[in-house]
Amino acid sequence: MSNTNINTMNSFEKFSNLHRQSEVLILPNAWDAASARVIQEAGAQAIATTSAGVAWALGYADGYKMTAKLNAQIADSIVRVISVPLSVDFENATAMILLWWQRI
Repeated sequence: MSNTNINTMNSFEKFSNLHRQSEVLILPNAWDAASARVIQEAGAQAIATTSAGVAWALGYADGYKMTAKLNAQIADSIVRVISVPLSVDFENATAMILLWWQRI
């Protein structure tokens, strides 16, 4: 598959195709927008988040201390600065999904 075709796909298709390639998909973990951008610039094909890393970077202990709204804001800030797919692992994910659906 050419780079041109990959660039025209949406993030879901890109992420799905990365799982089907012959090479192992490595998902470096970001904890904020700046770390995500650095990871992308280092050559990552996709990025994941770390719920503990995000929580600790904001001064919260890991373990459902952050609100779903705050988690959604962090995810939005990361998505704004990267062009590769993002896999989100946040606490309160069920509530966060509901917030995103309400936004659509």
